[in-house]
Amino acid sequence: MKNLIITEGRDDQKFFIGLLSYLKIHGVDVIAIREKARGSKSDIFTTSQIQADVTSETQELAAKILITCDADFSKTGGLRDGFIKTKTAFQDLLKELENNEYYKENKTFGFFIIPNNEDDGNLETLYLNCLATDKSSLDCADKYLNCLSEKISLEKSPKMRALSLLTPIGLSDDVYRVGFAAFDEKNKKYREGYWDFESPALKPLSDFLKNYFN
Repeated sequence: MKNLIITEGRDDQKFFIGLLSYLKIHGVDVIAIREKARGSKSDIFTTSQIQADVTSETQELAAKILITCDADFSKTGGLRDGFIKTKTAFQDLLKELENNEYYKENKTFGFFIIPNNEDDGNLETLYLNCLATDKSSLDCADKYLNCLSEKISLEKSPKMRALSLLTPIGLSDDVYRVGFAAFDEKNKKYREGYWDFESPALKPLSDFLKNYFN
C-alpha cells in the first residue's frame, strides 16, 4: 500500500512532514503541487494535474491519497475562497477521481481543508493557534503591524501576523515560514520550539491523519 499526501505548496509540505514525524506516522510521502512547476490553488482541483501526480507517485500500486489545501477566506472574492467553496470543489474533484476506471479498484482518496476541516483560514491561522512560544509575543507583533498600518495601507492577515512574529524568533534557525518551522530538514524530524503539536487547535488534523493512515 502506498500512502501519499498532495499539498498546495512547499510550506504545507514541510508542515505535514514535521507533523507526521511528531505523530510517528511512517511510510507517507508528501509532495507539493508547486514543486512540479505549478503554483496555484486551482491546480489542486484540476483533475488532470492530480491524476498525473498520483500516477507518477504510485504507479500500479494500491494507494491511499490525501489531498489538502487552505480553506482561505470568503472575503477575498476568489474563485474557491472560504471553507464551503473549497469543500465543494474537493467533493467535485473526488467524484471525478473515483469514477476514473484506472483508480477505481486500487486507489482511495480523501481531503482535509486547513485549518480544521470546518472553518475559513490557512496554515498561518493554524500556526497562530498552536504557538509553542510565549503567546504574549503575538501582542508585540500586532502592535508593530498596527503602527505600520498608520503609515502604509496593509491588511493584518494571519499570514502577515505569523511572519511578523516568526521572522525575529526564527533567526537562529533561518526559519521564516510556518511550515518550515515544523520540520527540521537537517535532522529529518519535527522541529521543536515553534509549533505546539499538542495544541487543541491541531487535534482535528492530528486525529484525522492517525485515522486515515492507520
